[in-house]
Amino acid sequence: MRPLLLLLLGAHLVCAGTHSLRYFYTAVSGDIDFPEFTSVGLVDDQQFIYFDSNTKKTVPKTEWIRQNVGADYWDRETQTGIGHHQLFKVSIQVAKQRFNQSAGVHTLQVMYGCELEDDGTTRGYYQFGYDGEDFISFDKSSLTWTAPSPQAVISKNKWDANRAHSEQWKAYLENTCIEWLQKYVGYGKDTLERKVSPQVSLLQKSSSSPVTCHATGFYPKEVTISWQKNGQDHDEDVDLGELLPNDDGTFQKTSTLRVSPDELKKNEYSCVVEHRGKTIREILTDDSPPIGVIVGAIAAVVLLLAVIGVVVFKVLQKKKKTDFKPVNASDDGSNNSMYGCELDDDGTKGGYLQYGYDGEDFISFHKSSLTWTAANDKAVIIKNKWDAIRAQSERYKEYLENECIEWIKKCVGYGKSTLERKDAPEVFLLQKDSSCPVLCQATGFYPSNIMMTWQKRGEEHHEDVDVGTTMPNADGTFQKTITLSEEEWKKNKNDFRCVVQHVGAAKDIVVTVDDIRSNPEMLSEVMGEQVLSSPKELDRAHRALVAKPKQGGKPRAVIVRFITGTRLRRQ
Repeated sequence: MRPLLLLLLGAHLVCAGTHSLRYFYTAVSGDIDFPEFTSVGLVDDQQFIYFDSNTKKTVPKTEWIRQNVGADYWDRETQTGIGHHQLFKVSIQVAKQRFNQSAGVHTLQVMYGCELEDDGTTRGYYQFGYDGEDFISFDKSSLTWTAPSPQAVISKNKWDANRAHSEQWKAYLENTCIEWLQKYVGYGKDTLERKVSPQVSLLQKSSSSPVTCHATGFYPKEVTISWQKNGQDHDEDVDLGELLPNDDGTFQKTSTLRVSPDELKKNEYSCVVEHRGKTIREILTDDSPPIGVIVGAIAAVVLLLAVIGVVVFKVLQKKKKTDFKPVNASDDGSNNSMYGCELDDDGTKGGYLQYGYDGEDFISFHKSSLTWTAANDKAVIIKNKWDAIRAQSERYKEYLENECIEWIKKCVGYGKSTLERKDAPEVFLLQKDSSCPVLCQATGFYPSNIMMTWQKRGEEHHEDVDVGTTMPNADGTFQKTITLSEEEWKKNKNDFRCVVQHVGAAKDIVVTVDDIRSNPEMLSEVMGEQVLSSPKELDRAHRALVAKPKQGGKPRAVIVRFITGTRLRRQ
């Protein structure tokens, strides 16, 4: 599957003291694992509602919209999304015909919205893009359409002639859109009008590498990053990065300076960050430690946020085509590395740096002895080479014991409400049938540390017990299982109980069992009384799940699998 890059064109920059409401519609065609149609609404570039053609439902993406509108709002937005999906399915086929395209992945996109400044000035825009290029846009002042593409001229002539349609859009952009924007800003005032200052760091891979000034965690998004040389503004060899969103609704931005080690020794360079009247200055010196691993850590965090989040749209910004080629997943070998640190509540620190190849250990670093351990013969050459470079090992030790810990503290501070929460687990006992092991499952807990044991007559029992791996849930919590063999269970199930200890629970969670209920009993509990009370009715229900086969065709098999079990009482 080739990657999909969603681009819209024609930048609209929101100035300081400005609120904005934007909607992005995207239709795709071709063989791609992506919804046919998506709709995203943003206030001040923060997503607040989302719809796609797979779920066929508009959902809230912020608490402030969830708490301030009712069911009729979501019903209306859902019906609007469904209608737009059908419209865009037709529109993208029309566009493909105009571009004489019959195969491949193609995108049709729309962006429209409005802005409101503190002084009452308003702006509005309504634009279409096709395959990452400008297609057609609306000029509300003249009530005309601009077609930068020859394929859009047909639409321009048709829409220019429909003056009533253009006047409706002008009225929406200048009045209705502004009214909704003011309403939304009122709903989310505490979030949308907050002011959070940036954290600023200077990052450099080595003394000969460019220096990156990284500002993060700030809100609103308007920020100025500049460099000074000996107290004077310095614009040479400076690359300003793009504004990027953080997972918590704040923003980050970088500015990179290319400077030689000799220039750094002779001059004083400083990064100046200005945000909402506050100025932060970081001075770069020639004895600043190289912190390439930190750069890697930040890049990893940014990548993680990109994977976790929904599609991030580049707001109507034109891009040059590149020769980017995705990695071929069928390459013969793969290598990976893992490094990081840990900080316990009592101040104990841990650090690790290790490499693997094709899923096996390859080489690892011991910071206490400043040596490397080769897990196989192929890594011995590298071990000998790296053992001889003591300065590199000392740098790694310094990072793992100090700089990494500092970043842990910063990151935990940024996400304190999430990372330091305590969610107690829900605990269940499950058994498919009497010939299967008994599963004690804990789920929905956070943090991930948990203790699960089986007890027999009040004493810990380890015989024929398998402890599962802690696994993540989709909502950021965790789950874990501990299994007891059916032989032990059969001997006297009333002797056993599963005991779970977790920081989110005020006391031990203990589950026991008096009996395991049958499938019909469980179905009755879930679906209501008198449901599927006999094998005959269960068989009839199976058959009802599938459409009848065509004449002469074979019936489709339906496999319904149940795990017999019950949520058991806590003591």
